[in-house]
Amino acid sequence: ESKPYPHGMIHGFCKEGFLEGILEELKQNSKVKFKETDLFRMYQSVDLGNLQEGSDLADNMPNLMKLKAAIYSPEYRAFVEKLTGLERGTLTDEVD
Repeated sequence: ESKPYPHGMIHGFCKEGFLEGILEELKQNSKVKFKETDLFRMYQSVDLGNLQEGSDLADNMPNLMKLKAAIYSPEYRAFVEKLTGLERGTLTDEVD
């Protein structure tokens, strides 16, 4: 019955205020570029996969780096595989 497309929610996934802290870090520290094609118009920020630990930008966004470490972890990939019924090892640490 999920609308507009099937989806699920994980309640209590983050501590209260954690994602709001990330949003504030992004607002204060990241730069965005406007991109436009014949198909879409958008603002693009730094690619999370390219954000390197120890860089000035990463040092200014500790909560974002915690989130990155969590969602890129083997434990989280295993959780998503189990949750979605994917064969173990389907999700890798490779980033496109």
